[in-house]
Amino acid sequence: MAIELAIALAAIAARTVVAQLVRGGAMDNDGWASVAPDVAGALVTTSVRQDRGSGQLDRIRRQLDGVPRGEFEEHMAAGRRYVRDLPDTWRTQQDRLQLTRDARHEFVRAFGIAERLNDPYRQALAEVAIAGCWLWVPSLPDARKAMGAARRTLEQETVRGGSFATAAYSDVLALCVAYGEHHDPVVAPSDAGTNRPVPLIAQLNYDDGDGGWVSCAGIEVRFGSTLAGFEKIDPGATVTSGGESGLVIPAISLYSFYTLEGRPGELIPLEVRNTRSEWISVSLTYDAVVVQLPEGNTLPAENRVAPGAVSEMTLTRPSPPMARAPIPRSSHAAVTFLLPGHR
Repeated sequence: MAIELAIALAAIAARTVVAQLVRGGAMDNDGWASVAPDVAGALVTTSVRQDRGSGQLDRIRRQLDGVPRGEFEEHMAAGRRYVRDLPDTWRTQQDRLQLTRDARHEFVRAFGIAERLNDPYRQALAEVAIAGCWLWVPSLPDARKAMGAARRTLEQETVRGGSFATAAYSDVLALCVAYGEHHDPVVAPSDAGTNRPVPLIAQLNYDDGDGGWVSCAGIEVRFGSTLAGFEKIDPGATVTSGGESGLVIPAISLYSFYTLEGRPGELIPLEVRNTRSEWISVSLTYDAVVVQLPEGNTLPAENRVAPGAVSEMTLTRPSPPMARAPIPRSSHAAVTFLLPGHR
């Protein structure tokens, strides 16, 4: 199920004054005055439509144990009621800030209910509403924080095969990218079935100035520096070539020079950072680095990385399969990092 509020807020990011703010520019008060009503309108109208469609979600998802099914929607509705008063022309700026705080408080309570019910979809929906309140202020760091929380919640649900998570994750990820919360291109296959593991897919790149790390679902991967016969260059250093040429090479992380040849048997050095609370296992297909998560309390023994650890490893690229799939798949819950050159 989509998150319409995320779609609406992402569309607002295309406005010039918002784009300037996202890029780090100063806020234009007059320009923002024309944007704030759109933010408030998105919070009110799209959330109403979302609540009306939640009956289908309840019928398909598990029953909400021991809690009235309307309790979440009541707090979301209360938050929207506060937001409806924001455009009134007679209100002072302090009045509006207080109304925003009150609305945010209701959305936070709705999130608490969703968390207690272990309902990731509603958790993400409440987080997006909280982000909308911060965007109205505007406080971009707070808005990004809430957007990121919604993204991470849906990442966990998507990679574990949760119902409706794929569409919702796509909407929230687009929202995060629009406001600069997340930069790595990540997708979930659109043909994923219900209640089965869905491989989140990120594109590995050579160092683009951000250290080369690509992050997805609490796992970060980059090309490593453990290339045979070379040493990693310290940041800020320079290297002078031998002989009398006097050539000075600016310091660039060594894996910037590393390009894949696409041949079976080539050695691919990697660094894997695991920020999850569980062990992971890393393997290599011809097209991608596949990071598997524990399933049924089992995990492949090869190339394991402990929670909170960073591991350097060099893997051998296998031969391509006879029938090349458009997307590398895994039978377990996994995160897939496509190697450069994958089409």
